[in-house]
Amino acid sequence: MIYGFILIKGLIYANKTNNHFYKLMCIGVVSYLFIQVFVNLAGISDLIPLTGVTLPLLSYGGSSMLSVSIAFAVLLAVAKNIKKGEKVE
Repeated sequence: MIYGFILIKGLIYANKTNNHFYKLMCIGVVSYLFIQVFVNLAGISDLIPLTGVTLPLLSYGGSSMLSVSIAFAVLLAVAKNIKKGEKVE
């Protein structure tokens, strides 16, 4: 449910803004995270072969955890700028 919440919030922020850069950042981060989730969950349920992709926020891996943390930081920074732009208008 948390992955679904992150997906919906990211797409809502992408839909709120008129800035194309912010839209691309939101959609890019959300798709990056959910491709990893899909590959991991589909591999565990034997829909596709296991590939060794970590599950974001649950699996332990140094470089994976670092890249997911940076992706969330980018998404939060974009969301903050979108909210700030709404208040100005």
